[in-house]
Amino acid sequence: LSLSSMAGRWVRNHVPRSPLTNSLLQIKNVMAAAHAIATKQKSPLLYSHLRTAVVVCKNFISELNCGVEARKMYQ
Repeated sequence: LSLSSMAGRWVRNHVPRSPLTNSLLQIKNVMAAAHAIATKQKSPLLYSHLRTAVVVCKNFISELNCGVEARKMYQ
């Protein structure tokens, strides 16, 4: 198991569900995506990888929620 998956499992098992928990899991997912992009490009993790991951995650959430913007999900 990777450190990221172990951290995610620990959060799911030990931290009560709340909007903050959901935010922490989203941050973990975005960082994991940014790391994957950097690894694929064989470069160190850069801010541009994080920015790309955020855009991709927002688009995914928007499509999953039939066009509802990601920032409106938790309001």
